[in-house]
Amino acid sequence: MLGDPDRLKQLALILLDNAIKYTPPEGHIWVSVREDHAAAELRVVDDGPGIPAERLPHLFDRFYRGGTLARGRDDGGAGLGLAIAREIAQGYGGTIAVESTVERGTAFTVQFPLLAPVMPYRPADTATAPSPISIASQTETD
Repeated sequence: MLGDPDRLKQLALILLDNAIKYTPPEGHIWVSVREDHAAAELRVVDDGPGIPAERLPHLFDRFYRGGTLARGRDDGGAGLGLAIAREIAQGYGGTIAVESTVERGTAFTVQFPLLAPVMPYRPADTATAPSPISIASQTETD
């Protein structure tokens, strides 16, 4: 895929920052990047406190603040991080999704479409290659 490295880094840092903020010190965070069929996938999973189902539809709304930190204090955020992450993902034709279970953890998955593979240039074998296409302008006398 092609993309601005700074924006892609920003998206990853938003997800990692949230995982770190909301996962207690004894918790775990897993990050994976892989190619999945026609998409590049970034997945950030934690075993933190999870997010109640009624909050999930609002997580990507601007200024939505989902609550307090796992350690019981306000996170101090403005509620823009996940909205920015969604804008970055969508700006590259991608998607971002969240799955969460209270007391079990949360997973954010971002997928970006891959570019179509480009075949390297190879001189055509005249016996098997189709005739080259030429574009020529036609005149009124043609």
